[in-house]
Amino acid sequence: MTSLLVNASRTAARKRPNMRSLRTWAGIHRWTSIISTLFLLILSLTGLPLIFQKEIDEAFGSSGMLAEVPESKGAPTLDSIVSAALARHPGDTMISLEFAKRWPIVETRSAPTPDAGPTRIHREAIDLRTGQLTTMPQRRSPVMQFLHTLHADLYLGLPGGLFLAGTALVVIASVVSGLILYPPFVRRFGFGTVRTNKSRKLLWLDLHNLTGIITMAWLLLVATTGAINTLHGPVSTSVRTAMSDEIRRRVVMTQAGRMEEVDRPGSIEAAIAAARGKVPAARVMSLLFPNAEISPSNHYVVLMKDGQMMTQELFYAVLIDAHTGGVSDVFEPTGVTKALLIAEPLHFPTTFPGLAPKLVWAFFDIVTIMVLVSGLYLWASKPGGRIQRKRSAK
Repeated sequence: MTSLLVNASRTAARKRPNMRSLRTWAGIHRWTSIISTLFLLILSLTGLPLIFQKEIDEAFGSSGMLAEVPESKGAPTLDSIVSAALARHPGDTMISLEFAKRWPIVETRSAPTPDAGPTRIHREAIDLRTGQLTTMPQRRSPVMQFLHTLHADLYLGLPGGLFLAGTALVVIASVVSGLILYPPFVRRFGFGTVRTNKSRKLLWLDLHNLTGIITMAWLLLVATTGAINTLHGPVSTSVRTAMSDEIRRRVVMTQAGRMEEVDRPGSIEAAIAAARGKVPAARVMSLLFPNAEISPSNHYVVLMKDGQMMTQELFYAVLIDAHTGGVSDVFEPTGVTKALLIAEPLHFPTTFPGLAPKLVWAFFDIVTIMVLVSGLYLWASKPGGRIQRKRSAK
């Protein structure tokens, strides 16, 4: 008898910490879910139409397509486009060429001096097919732009983005705690059990558990990459600053005797061709002229983004000697910065080709909304909750 009592007490002692641990995780899950539900619901509802942004804009005639142009003898060269832009603004010096991702358009930026403020810069969008002035199409329709900004930073800029990054960390804690709480339920009732013959509350609880476990991996992915995306601006600024310092340091080390400014830099076409020769799969984002932004006084800097699906946010800076047109050096992000930039595209279904990824994202987005709605119902139906109080009043 004594041995039975001893064994029973030992068993109880072993179970009590587990029960205390589960209660702790249940509290973590409850409060992290309550804190993040409203904002996660906003992100889920705004994210759903953004998944099909292109299709929706095309359906309502807001796809941002360029008008077709008749075939001509040949497209103008970048050098002639720059010459024409400078002729329209006498006394200016060219600062940079910015290449649109979706359209055959380049934006020229010129100013009286390379360090002129934003208000003194002349910006012109040029159609690369004709060399004529054009208007840069809107990337998104006004409705989609509203949803995108609300989704990205709640219309609060960087503080809003950082707040959503903090919310994403709370969501991750909610998902992890839910994952810890689900195995005891599985051991007792089986995976995916939905008790339809019990009370309505138990039915909602089972649906909440099932939909939550279905979306677990996807929600961890989008929450983590969403938090990373809010750091895109600061990370890009940091990378450009570090890259500028490194470029100037290396140029001083290797070209110490040739730091004089270049009155007439070499061919722009040749500079871009040289950069593409070094990073063949990359897309040209912009070309910075000597003495502009991060460029030293005797070099072009060609900024490029990787053309591969999973590394499309990695960017390179190719340093082109304005005297000779040769490549002096190639720079790319390293370490943690590189990892952050690689992770960013995983947030978007458009990273992957075809309609199937969008449908998968939409499915998980809708199921996530179901998780949130069921969680709100369970919270409201708890003793002391809103639904419970109404029933008691009756």
